Amino acid sequence: MTIEPDETKTIDFNVDNEAATLWYHPHPHGLTSKQVYEGLGGMIIVEDENTERLKKHLPHEYGVDDIPVVVQDRFLVDGYKLDYDDKKY
Repeated sequence: MTIEPDETKTIDFNVDNEAATLWYHPHPHGLTSKQVYEGLGGMIIVEDENTERLKKHLPHEYGVDDIPVVVQDRFLVDGYKLDYDDKKY
């Protein structure tokens, strides 16, 4: 499915994983790495029936002691432009 500029779509799907921190990204043939490099990816936090039990032993207050972090490596040119070179990846 292609989403054109200025177009929006709502995508619904079921996550069958146990509690985990996961990430999503597009899968167009030959374009995945470029699209992820340009920001088309994100985090999904999955909770399940074990989540409450685990809170006794793990940080769990979102934004206070449980702060999600995504680290990405990017090259910038001219101080602010993304420099994607598909020959590097």
